[in-house]
Amino acid sequence: MLLSLATGLEPLRVALPEHLLASSATAYKQVELVWDNAGRHYHWHLTLEDGAEPAPAPGTAVVAVDSWEIHPVAMTNGTEAVVVTARRLRATRQYTAKRLAEIQEKQAGKKKHSSRWKQRQRHKHRFLAQKERRTRDIEHKVSQAVVAWAQARAVGCIATDEVRTSRTASGFPPRASRRSACGRTGRPASTSPTRQRLQASWSSW
Repeated sequence: MLLSLATGLEPLRVALPEHLLASSATAYKQVELVWDNAGRHYHWHLTLEDGAEPAPAPGTAVVAVDSWEIHPVAMTNGTEAVVVTARRLRATRQYTAKRLAEIQEKQAGKKKHSSRWKQRQRHKHRFLAQKERRTRDIEHKVSQAVVAWAQARAVGCIATDEVRTSRTASGFPPRASRRSACGRTGRPASTSPTRQRLQASWSSW
């Protein structure tokens, strides 16, 4: 693959992996060189058009998904309500805050821009990048759990929104109006769906 540079400079040659050699030049939509703070090296990020059509929806049901402050996801289809706990995500965020405070405390005792201060700064950035990668991985598993639950119930549409923000923009009080009209999972308070609690497999890491 050839990437053009400034005028008068030879294009940059990048070797592609074997499974991408068969792709045509028009399939490549974007190429980025990204620095990985956790791994301390660069990555090539390629965006390609594979031409595959998305699979049809398994049904026509609708499920409402809301993000909570304690648990990442609560969802309901009107008859069932599910809370995805993802305790590992909460533990990771708590450990990140605790460890970051320790690093900053040690860095505060060093002269700013000194070699020791810069060493702590690099350590802090790398630690945050590692925890961001782990958090993103857990959040991806949460989204997989949501999609799997929706597919098992023939859901064709997943509706997600920040209810408090939308109601506030409409002139309603953010919490009081929501509680008066809906239960804690965004459904009418008169309904009593079967409650479940999903303890994801990654919580035992």
